[in-house]
Amino acid sequence: MSTPLEAFKKRKRSPKIYGLHTFGHPGCPIAPAGPFRDNIRVFLRQCSEPEGYNVDGMPVWSTFLVHENRGFLVPLYTIEESVKHSLTPFCDHCRSTGEFVPRFFLILELGF
Repeated sequence: MSTPLEAFKKRKRSPKIYGLHTFGHPGCPIAPAGPFRDNIRVFLRQCSEPEGYNVDGMPVWSTFLVHENRGFLVPLYTIEESVKHSLTPFCDHCRSTGEFVPRFFLILELGF
């Protein structure tokens, strides 16, 4: 298995890179304007790259964050879980509101 930096260098096109400390600030990288599932779809479409593999049948995307002062790269992986095949299909929000949406997991890989 390659390191995040090796995988980053092998990409055919250069992905967008976001600041680690500014990521998630209002308007960075997107300005949420609607239901959670729609905001996640916009985020994936505009800010992530498909990884080209699945985890237990679930698609994986990556977004790269860079530490503004030290320059190291941190990949943020987003994994979509199918509600139809999940052992726990409802998140707390869905159970409380009755809004049933796909679940997403955000995973930071810190390799230092």
